[in-house]
Amino acid sequence: MNSVTSIAASGMLAAERRLEIAARNVANASSTLPQSAPDQVVAAFNALRADQVETQGGGTAVNAVPTNEPVDLTQQAVDLTIARYTLAANANVMRAAAKMQKSVLDITA
Repeated sequence: MNSVTSIAASGMLAAERRLEIAARNVANASSTLPQSAPDQVVAAFNALRADQVETQGGGTAVNAVPTNEPVDLTQQAVDLTIARYTLAANANVMRAAAKMQKSVLDITA
């Protein structure tokens, strides 16, 4: 895999991770825990924030960062939309790279 496709693949994985985080937050948005719940259980239900970072050698990754804030459903909808368009854009890059590789092979054949 060349650098263009590996960067696009990392972008697709980052979009998938952003989607997972938003889905988890939406699922836990209406969860109520008893006051006596252990701290580990409470932490498992806290909202997460998706932080996108650059990876060494090119590409991107998403880290899940716990927050102590309640889930903002509007922000989760924005994150889901970002994930959707990020995945589509990286898929287009993969398709373009494949077409270019095919063209090069056709020229050299």
